[in-house]
Amino acid sequence: MGQTNNTASLLSGLSLAEVAALRQQYGPNAITAKASSALLRIVWRIVKEPMFIMLVVACSLYFLLGNTDEGFLMLFGIAAVAAISLFQDIKSANALAALQAFAAPKVIVVRNGFETQVPQEELVPGDIIIVEEGMRLPADAIILEAHDCTVNESLVTGESYPVEKTAGEENNRLYQGTSLSTGKCIARVSATGRNTELGKIGKLVDEYRSPKTRLQNWLNSFVIRLSAFGLAGFVLVLVMNYLRSHQLVPSLLFALTLAMSAVPEEIPVAFTSFMALGAYKLSKLGIISRGPGVVENLGAVNVICFDKTGTLTENKMELKIVYDFTKRQRLLLTDTMCNEENEVLAMAILASEAEPFDAMEKAILSARKFCTPTVDQKDVKMIHEYPLEGRPPMMTHVYQYNNSLLAAGKGAPERVLRCCHLAEQDQAILMEEVTALTAEGYRVLAVAAAICEGNPLPPTQDELPWQCKGLVALQDPLKENVPSIIRELQAAKVNIKLVTGDSPQTARQIARQAGILSYEDCVTGDEIMHMNIETLRTA
Repeated sequence: MGQTNNTASLLSGLSLAEVAALRQQYGPNAITAKASSALLRIVWRIVKEPMFIMLVVACSLYFLLGNTDEGFLMLFGIAAVAAISLFQDIKSANALAALQAFAAPKVIVVRNGFETQVPQEELVPGDIIIVEEGMRLPADAIILEAHDCTVNESLVTGESYPVEKTAGEENNRLYQGTSLSTGKCIARVSATGRNTELGKIGKLVDEYRSPKTRLQNWLNSFVIRLSAFGLAGFVLVLVMNYLRSHQLVPSLLFALTLAMSAVPEEIPVAFTSFMALGAYKLSKLGIISRGPGVVENLGAVNVICFDKTGTLTENKMELKIVYDFTKRQRLLLTDTMCNEENEVLAMAILASEAEPFDAMEKAILSARKFCTPTVDQKDVKMIHEYPLEGRPPMMTHVYQYNNSLLAAGKGAPERVLRCCHLAEQDQAILMEEVTALTAEGYRVLAVAAAICEGNPLPPTQDELPWQCKGLVALQDPLKENVPSIIRELQAAKVNIKLVTGDSPQTARQIARQAGILSYEDCVTGDEIMHMNIETLRTA
């Protein structure tokens, strides 16, 4: 493992001796399932199916009637069905296990005063971990240091909105399995493995069994009905022949033969074989299915909901346009403007973290290559931070600058413009520009600055004497193959939905670029919250 000097925190973390002792005490950081034979579980799942039972009964009856040719043919069918299902299940289980081992997440921990990456399973209580935006929490932990930190806790608590986390005594707990929605934090592991909150519900997860597919339920019902029909026919023919001939054995054989000929036992073989062959074909395309039934579920899909960022788009934010409110001028960032100074970009950079973890802030800082900020972040000292907060959100950094305090803020245009107290005409001009940029598919942030007189600073960033500097427009371009994939899905009569946290204008533009047919139809989260069940179903 490569190690680097720990610059994120002055915490030294655990020593290697302490880690070894704690691992011996608490074991690996894993929620293990009950130990049982995977092969026996797979075999039992196959043999308890009504279709399989029907085939076995049919095969036994053929041999009982002395029809060995039909019996061996049916036996071959049973063996083929069982072998295909067994092969597919074992192959899928092995592939998933290998994929899980290959993709085992690594965690940045601080040990002996150094940052190092270790597998998630090696974490122990007391470890200092560094968690960044988008990461899933590897264990329960207590926050020691937080920067604009919000967490999606829906997996554990059911809370649908991200929860703000701080390093204080309240709201400082992190839970295994949750994910960091925004920001970055340093935390101390408080529980691992089955001792975590997620581990306490591990028993419920362990006992969960996937429900049968619609086709499996229909086939099982069909087999039961066929069996009942065959049994009824068998009894009727047996009784009638016995009453006529008074010979039990011939009547029994005749009834069995007629019942077997009336029941199409090849149907379960055909259905199972087709599903297994479909799963095999998917595996050739690199798609791992847990079982043949997955093919049916894929074939039944008629609606697909796509996330935007990182799914349809490249998840690589780029700063494309700077709108200077003072000059009423839109600047397209290109390599030919490298020597130009720009105050809007300077304030946007000052309002960002010096070592950004957010994709938008990384894009803002990388825009230095296009033009020169009027104030360099390296030449000023930050003395206060108003973290990202509120709805819509905004954040502010305050710097010591030319014997005064300079505040730089950025955030949602509605929030920033409200804080700047602009004249109605100026506000209309800016909002018109915001609407135009979002309609072109850009994510827009407003930028403002304030010179603070006197001390102390006001308790909230909204109370600073803001002056609007302009707008920055960022873009996350579509992946090249997205339009062709969307066309193929829509040609297959699959309804495409786009789910995103962006503004309706941006969402419509991205949907239009992707080729989604119903891109004009848009429903916002606020509208959904006010819908009743029937209206929601219609929407």
